[in-house]
Amino acid sequence: MVGAGFAGVSTLTGASFGIHSSLQDKTIKDRLITLGKKPIDNKDVFEVAYKENKEEQGFKELISATQDIALDEGGQALSTWCKASLALQLTEDNIKKVLPNVIKYCSFPAKTIKEKLDKLGKKLTKDWNKKWGKIKPQEQDKGPLQQDLSIVNTAISKMKVDEHEDVWKIALSTWCSRTVNNTLLVNDKQDTIFEKIKVRCLEEDNE
Repeated sequence: MVGAGFAGVSTLTGASFGIHSSLQDKTIKDRLITLGKKPIDNKDVFEVAYKENKEEQGFKELISATQDIALDEGGQALSTWCKASLALQLTEDNIKKVLPNVIKYCSFPAKTIKEKLDKLGKKLTKDWNKKWGKIKPQEQDKGPLQQDLSIVNTAISKMKVDEHEDVWKIALSTWCSRTVNNTLLVNDKQDTIFEKIKVRCLEEDNE
């Protein structure tokens, strides 16, 4: 159902969005744009938005998506729901029940891994000695980490994991910073890069 709300999404009253805002707003889409939000208009971005929200309680029911739906089908289900919701008239009831969900699910989400981490309250570690000491035992010569860091420093391609630690740590720090800032979520739909970031780059809870 387009207009249904669910637990976990804050119910925002009409006053919260400005009862006295532009009288030209006729639809939910009009109000979304007035609020400075851009509606999603891209298949890949809908898939990212679906992936980022699919574990939230009530989300799949809201957009009529089955529990085991594939990513592309989930993106299409969200697209269909958003299209119908954006076209709704800007009534008081729709402002209260539909608009909050449209803002959350139908406007552009985080674009990069950096923006996603900011949203999650996660930061890159500042203690690269500790981070390297933790991940080094898990790595093998010529493994995935060495392949990735060789892009930053080609000399690493000929090194062993247990030598020249300072070179490895500098390359790791550089790789993490570049990857976090430059990787678009639409290019990491399966979280392949994000999972690497979680293991290699983020600060620990006790830092």
